[in-house]
Amino acid sequence: MSNWFEESPTRSVILHTILVAGTVWAVFTFVFDENKVSVFRAQAENEKATAGQYKAKTEVLEVEIARLRDENKKYQDWLTATPNSLPYFETKMKALTEENTKLQQELATSGSKPSENATTAPELTNLPYVGTKTLSLGEAYVDPKTNATIGIGRITSNFTATGSVTLPGQNQKDFENIKSGDNWIFPSGKKQYQLTVLKVDWYSNKSEVMVKEIEDLK
Repeated sequence: MSNWFEESPTRSVILHTILVAGTVWAVFTFVFDENKVSVFRAQAENEKATAGQYKAKTEVLEVEIARLRDENKKYQDWLTATPNSLPYFETKMKALTEENTKLQQELATSGSKPSENATTAPELTNLPYVGTKTLSLGEAYVDPKTNATIGIGRITSNFTATGSVTLPGQNQKDFENIKSGDNWIFPSGKKQYQLTVLKVDWYSNKSEVMVKEIEDLK
């Protein structure tokens, strides 16, 4: 073997160079691939940890929202049962309004003359018409007197909602940000009416609407 290297020095140098280069390239490729795998593994671990943090935050927020909803309901129930508070009067007014609406509808459909004992009937027929409705997600209210229609869709955390409104004699209109206080005035028969959004509540996913008579048409 030594004689071969001595007899062929050029070939031995070339073979030695090729052997060294191949070894260096193999070592470099192995180390480089290992580094890439380590980098990708570290990135995956970081993303997994970040996702875990977001998941934990979401769970905490969901628990907090549920707790706030329970507390809000307790306060509302307490205020509703407390005389002279605003929720107490709102509940009473809503009950009286619904009773008034029901009596007006019964009088309108009966078409008969009130008896002498029904002393309150003439007074009720002179009261301005009012109709209210509490809506859950995806529900719509069709006012029985005017046929005005309002539907409430998704309610967002800023207490606005998507929805649609159809007034008598008009095409349906879609809205992206319906909020409490929004109203539409329209004629029906010989009177003017107002459709109003009374409440959009994200906590309970409910809304409340009202149609009321506001004036006679001249």
